[in-house]
Amino acid sequence: MRPLATELATRLTQVNAAKQRWSVVEKQGKQYLYATYKFKSFKRTWDFLNGVATCAHTQRHHPEIFTVYNRVDLWLTTHDQGDVVTEKDFDLAEGANDVISKLP
Repeated sequence: MRPLATELATRLTQVNAAKQRWSVVEKQGKQYLYATYKFKSFKRTWDFLNGVATCAHTQRHHPEIFTVYNRVDLWLTTHDQGDVVTEKDFDLAEGANDVISKLP
């Protein structure tokens, strides 16, 4: 069951409080919470990815990650709920936001 549009909009506003980065998108029949991050260096990109990996492992919820040099695309969906955006995805998005806020 897909979350109600108002619920998604409310959570999207919360997760984007610091910076408008995340959006809810449909891709290949699946609903995703999606964000792109760009960094000044390859090292900083990997510092971010390592932080997201730690957060994902702790939360037991793993994103689809695509990266090229200084760009990272994160795609979050909850497969066991029918490939829709759930609270798990928003929690991981907030974790990614927390990781980036703590980078030097």
